[in-house]
Amino acid sequence: MKFKDGSLTKVLVGYPISYTVEFGKALSKDTTLILSTSSSVVLFPPYGTSPFWGVAGQVECKAKSTSCTFKTFWIKAIESATLMVSENIGGELGTATLKVKAEVEKFTLKISDGELKLGQSFQVRCIYSRVYSAECLDPQWSYDTDKLGYKNSSYADGSFCDTWFEAKKVGKTLIKLEIDGRDQAVNSGFIFGCGELEVDIKSPYTLSMVNPVDFACLGSTLSYRINGLINNPSIPEVISWNCSNNGKLTSAQGSNPASFKIISEGSYFKVGAVVIANGKHELSADKNVWIGKPTVSQDIVREYTMDAGSELTLEINDFNHYMGDITYAIESGMTDKLTIEELSSKSFKIVSKHPRLLTDVLKVRFTASNPCGSVFSVYTIHVEAAPGSSYDKPLYLCSLSDHRVSHYSEYNLDEIAGDMKDFKLYFSFELLRKADFYPLRAVIGQTDMLFKVYNAERKEVNSFVPSGDEPYSVIEVPAGLYYWVVDVKRINLEMKLNVAVRGMVRGLYLHYPYVVDVKEGTWEFHDSRDTTSYFQEFYYFDEQGQEVRTLEENNIYYIMTLKKPTPLLVHSADSKTSTEVHIMQGEPYHWKVLYHERGSSLDYLAIKEDPDIPQEVKDKIYEGQTCFKRIFEPGEYRFVFNAAKLTNGGVHNGLVCVNILPYWVQGTSFANAYELGTFTGREFNAEQSLPDISIHRRLGLEYIYFHFAVEKNVGLSVGVDQDRFPLALYDSRQNKIIENTNGVCLLPDVANMEFYVEVKIGEASYDSLTLNLEGVFRGNSPINRSYNIGNYDTDFSFGDSVDTSVSRYYEPFRYNDGTSDDHYPIITPEANHIYYAITLLKAMEIELEMPGDYGYVEYHIMIGEPYEWRPFVKGTTYNTRKYIMKIPAGEYKLVFNFIKLSNGSAWNGLINLNITGRVV
Repeated sequence: MKFKDGSLTKVLVGYPISYTVEFGKALSKDTTLILSTSSSVVLFPPYGTSPFWGVAGQVECKAKSTSCTFKTFWIKAIESATLMVSENIGGELGTATLKVKAEVEKFTLKISDGELKLGQSFQVRCIYSRVYSAECLDPQWSYDTDKLGYKNSSYADGSFCDTWFEAKKVGKTLIKLEIDGRDQAVNSGFIFGCGELEVDIKSPYTLSMVNPVDFACLGSTLSYRINGLINNPSIPEVISWNCSNNGKLTSAQGSNPASFKIISEGSYFKVGAVVIANGKHELSADKNVWIGKPTVSQDIVREYTMDAGSELTLEINDFNHYMGDITYAIESGMTDKLTIEELSSKSFKIVSKHPRLLTDVLKVRFTASNPCGSVFSVYTIHVEAAPGSSYDKPLYLCSLSDHRVSHYSEYNLDEIAGDMKDFKLYFSFELLRKADFYPLRAVIGQTDMLFKVYNAERKEVNSFVPSGDEPYSVIEVPAGLYYWVVDVKRINLEMKLNVAVRGMVRGLYLHYPYVVDVKEGTWEFHDSRDTTSYFQEFYYFDEQGQEVRTLEENNIYYIMTLKKPTPLLVHSADSKTSTEVHIMQGEPYHWKVLYHERGSSLDYLAIKEDPDIPQEVKDKIYEGQTCFKRIFEPGEYRFVFNAAKLTNGGVHNGLVCVNILPYWVQGTSFANAYELGTFTGREFNAEQSLPDISIHRRLGLEYIYFHFAVEKNVGLSVGVDQDRFPLALYDSRQNKIIENTNGVCLLPDVANMEFYVEVKIGEASYDSLTLNLEGVFRGNSPINRSYNIGNYDTDFSFGDSVDTSVSRYYEPFRYNDGTSDDHYPIITPEANHIYYAITLLKAMEIELEMPGDYGYVEYHIMIGEPYEWRPFVKGTTYNTRKYIMKIPAGEYKLVFNFIKLSNGSAWNGLINLNITGRVV
């Protein structure tokens, strides 16, 4: 048996609710069901002889029925009650239960007025959601009697109830309503409904000026009134006035309205009042009144600078507490050359009509007023000479970067100089690269003005002044910023000055190449052009006499003259296109191609690996650009660069960057030796290949130099190309250590040293060279192969780490331990031994430490030479990994090896060693 799906689990008190239980089968006989709950909050219909509803009940279910329905009536609210239905004793239907939450119905309370104020009467009404018998309902109101008064005029019927309250005190308060009911049918009481309402009682009082004004003057009288007095005998009202120190009350305290007299100025006048009416009501006037004339702010910038003939906008924020507009007047200066335009109430535009070279000082007075008086502030405006008056303020003409410039300007001299006859006029222009210039011209009428030209450092230059023999010849001018100072002389106050700047940058035309400046010593050449507006005039004849021409690419032309063999690096890094270059000799068009490279043929990986090419160039070069190095013999060379479209996504023209710089052939001396690095291991192999050493020979070099350093004690082997080149080794001070003509140098015992290798290439016929370095492991044999720790006469420390399990040959450790007269038995033959040599020049306290958890170590300190040596001291790390002992001056051999303690351990492994020596 179970409750029917959808049965109510949330109900309202005071309503009859029906429930149905389902049996899951038809009853075989009439059956009585027992009804009950876990709490006495619900009533069931009467049964048997009882005429009343009760907290328990029964319901009769007929045979063959599959469900049964019964009524309930909930009389109290409860969070959770269990409704239970069970069969009478002996039944087989079991028990059905249902959790039910009962709630009291919530009603809405409303007030008759939108805003409540102190002393006001108002109605609160509750409209029921259902109609009920009025005599069965009893509304109960509850409220805060300190803030509300009950008017005793309640009314209720079967559909609503209401009552009247009086607002007695300002603030928020809660009104609650509970309606008790009694149902005649079930003969039981219950809570019919409830509700609550928060009301906010406002103060009715406001304070305002009788005749509102914004400004008042010293000695004037102002009146204020309290509005909203309720005049209710049950709520007495007592008024108390107050005001700021710049006024005083002249009417009686408690009067309404009240009068105040102003006794000082320069601040706001403020009025307040307190009304005592069932509480304290503090009031302030709805506006403050400024007393006295306007004020002037002190932290305002009132000094400005403007160029002659320009405009200046002033924002006047000087004044406070004024009314109407700010007015202005020009006090001093050239008033006929100045106009003032009012843009807004605080914004004014100053327009200078001064000639450019004229200066002036203007003073403008701005004034603000109110009914009590006026104030003013004076602005000083310095009119400075405009551009054209000095080096610092020149008239900028133009900038020349690509191709050519033809700049013509006409200037109205009246606007520039007024009625001045003789004056200097300063111009500036900029050359981003050197250019060929026609003479500068500055003309009034038909008369050329005299001038001088200065560089950026303001030193006079004569580059722009042609020789007397060729007054219209073209002059080559270096790149830079230039100042052109014209001496203007007006004979009849002529109006117009015409100036002309004409120049051209070489490289645009085949017969007009850009000259690469080759200097003694250090120099580099960098240029960039956008070839979009260049020309397609480049062609030459190949060896078969056939014309070769660039069809779609525009070209840039350069010419360079070398007086001695020079190794040059030429590349197009930073270009925005793929590039192509031709190196030509001879005159167009009968020149010949010495070298040609198109971006598609660039050996990109070779560039990245070439030690002669600076890393910053390698970082910028990408596939499709050009980059090559070669030795140029003395002579004249022409370079032709163009963009090269290599793919469908490429372009025929664009930004091409040309870079030509001498590269210092590496390895020509100790100072620029090829760097091989520092070798820090116990053994190493390295090589440095130079695929082309013909450059060195063409420069007349006899030797190539390398540099490297060794940290650990090794046996050193240095060899060159199957003994093809003689070589020598030098120390860090460039003192020769060893040389050999067969191409190999051996040093069996070196440590913590720098070396230079000098390879003689002058007599060899090979054009390539490979240097091989090998550091041979020391410490695996006591006979001339012990690791040499060094010679010490001061405190020292030494650390090492060797893994004896690494595969290499280790000489067995042996000496006569007294067990035999005629041979030297191997000591611990299963272990590989590591050998060290050390020389103490003074007696020392030696601290021997073998840290780590890698296993136990056996050590011997030996005196003498193998195999006639004998132990000075020996031991193991069974009990401790640190030993301290005093050892006299002398030569010693140190031998270390692992000890196998169990089947699970090993005879060989990592040995860590720390040796510290302190002179005693």
